[in-house]
Amino acid sequence: MLFKDKLIFKPPESHGNGLHQDYNWWQGFPHSLLTVSVALDASTKENGCTQLWTGHHQGFLHEPGSLDKGQVDRERLANEEHVHVELAPGDIAIFTCFTPHAAAPNKSNSARRMLFLSYNDSRDGEHYTSHYEHFRWYRTRPDRTPEAEREKYYFL
Repeated sequence: MLFKDKLIFKPPESHGNGLHQDYNWWQGFPHSLLTVSVALDASTKENGCTQLWTGHHQGFLHEPGSLDKGQVDRERLANEEHVHVELAPGDIAIFTCFTPHAAAPNKSNSARRMLFLSYNDSRDGEHYTSHYEHFRWYRTRPDRTPEAEREKYYFL
């Protein structure tokens, strides 16, 4: 069942994303979560393609219950296989919620768009609604984000 849908628009000179596991942000949801990334544009090393640590079989790398700033220490995975997922438009890559992954900055002259569709096993039930309710709460809660800042999250 669809759990989360996200369009990543990465313009030239935009930042990358540090090494992380999606489950760090999805704790409490099913372990069956996986993501299908769909290339809308070519995804290359130059424009900051997704990098996967495909040799990882250690499960969750964080202390359960802690967001741990979301980052995984690269040294911890230094001996594990690591690949750059270069894709042509229309190609897909599939990885689990425990697969460590990152993306470098976009150093090209054009934008890169990727669609990320995350799913959970239908036997685990529907979690799309509860995921987005939690996400909206987290991003807009008053103790974390001032009112003026919350106004920027009109898309939530």
